[in-house]
Amino acid sequence: MKPLTFAVLRLLSDGEFHSGEEMAQQLHVSRASIWQGMRHLDEAGVDQFRVPGRGYRLREPLHWIDKDKIHAVLGDKAGLFDLEVADCLASTNSRLLEKAVQGAPQGSCVIAEMQTAGRGRRGREWCAR
Repeated sequence: MKPLTFAVLRLLSDGEFHSGEEMAQQLHVSRASIWQGMRHLDEAGVDQFRVPGRGYRLREPLHWIDKDKIHAVLGDKAGLFDLEVADCLASTNSRLLEKAVQGAPQGSCVIAEMQTAGRGRRGREWCAR
């Protein structure tokens, strides 16, 4: 999923209606770019309402991974982890291996909202929604 599509999804995640024009102004893009982003959401299987005169709304509000909340829950142990949060990665496992080769510190963690080529154990495909 493209960065603009994630930006549109973040705007819509509150569960309220947003017009294409309003979103275009907030994201400093054209209305056509918003339309493309909505099309990518359709392709990704994201349920949404489209109401003429009101705009777009997700069927259900979304809750995003929040690095600060994770650190708050970890409390005094938060400093033990080097946490990277990404919108979309091919594989969190592959990203973590890349970081290890670059000398990532112990306690490195990678979390993604979406994986496009995740891997499970024994080479099995990993899919989470």
